[in-house]
Amino acid sequence: MKLRLVELTKSFFSRHGSVLAVNNVNLEINSGEFFVLLGPSGCGKSTMLNLIAGLEKPTKGEIWFDETLVASASKKVFLPPKARNVAMVFQSYALYPHLTVFENIAFPLRISRTKEHLIKESVQRVASMLAISELLDRKPGELSGGQRQRVAIARAIVRKPNVFLLDEPLSNLDAQLRASTRGELKNLQRNLGITTLYVTHDQIEAMSLGDRIAVLKDGKIVQIGTPDDLYESPVNPFVATFIGSPPMNLLKSSISYDKGSFFITVGNTKIKLPENKAKKIKGLKSKDCLIGIRPEHIYINPTSAKQTLKGKITSIEPLGKDLLLHISIGENEFTAVSSKKRFKEFEIVDVEFDTEKIHIFEIQD
Repeated sequence: MKLRLVELTKSFFSRHGSVLAVNNVNLEINSGEFFVLLGPSGCGKSTMLNLIAGLEKPTKGEIWFDETLVASASKKVFLPPKARNVAMVFQSYALYPHLTVFENIAFPLRISRTKEHLIKESVQRVASMLAISELLDRKPGELSGGQRQRVAIARAIVRKPNVFLLDEPLSNLDAQLRASTRGELKNLQRNLGITTLYVTHDQIEAMSLGDRIAVLKDGKIVQIGTPDDLYESPVNPFVATFIGSPPMNLLKSSISYDKGSFFITVGNTKIKLPENKAKKIKGLKSKDCLIGIRPEHIYINPTSAKQTLKGKITSIEPLGKDLLLHISIGENEFTAVSSKKRFKEFEIVDVEFDTEKIHIFEIQD
């Protein structure tokens, strides 16, 4: 099932005025794709999911499932959730506490008046797929958070939906269980081949699960791409710092041109940029800019450096096999990752930026 959103807009009205939760979004999700909506709280991602599910009506725009128009404000079309054949998993799991696991999973099939022998076969099939067959006689109160989450997923997929919608389903799990469940969820989606839309504010979840990711801010899509696209080629400082852990460093700088080459200034030192950065620089409206560089692309005390700066280590965070070094150069502060352990706080070090990995952004108002 292919999903298409055309100029989708949703406003909410309250005594404080109108709130634009989803702002003129155009988006196409391919059939069988695992697509992630990523953004901070309040950016509109859950509202977009509710619009697709049929839990909210759009203020403007259209929603298409393949060639079927399921919602349109201007054409007064609105198919209810049941007619859309979507399945949704919420953060809270929303299981019925008085029903057994079997009956929780079977519930949507009973609502659709499926024959009893088919209900039993379907429940057993998805329970086996999710490794919860031995839990079918228990009630939700007897289960761990991870087990409840699997039951919620089983209930969602038991009736073979056209679209699978997940709203932060792993956020209630502890870190270790969340990491293992991510892999299981992706494998399950691959095996089922169901078009899946997944909402999260966690960029690690988004990067590990999504075939493609849409980054949202203030109800708008800022950038769409594969995890590699977003990591390697962010379009602005918001995406640059939202994707990646530790986040990308942003430093105020200025561009200068001398003897056929472009330079950036960090502290009091000019750093020559490679020729392939010239096109980006020529598109800037001002010589003042932000340069972005990821912590792993900053080298400390390199043995054969071409262009180095002097910096001071202000603090050190052990990360296991690596150290996260906080460094200051003049008014600029940034982080670098190093596998070397021989550093001390307040030590003066040589710093080299990998100029091929530098990103150049306009300073935004």
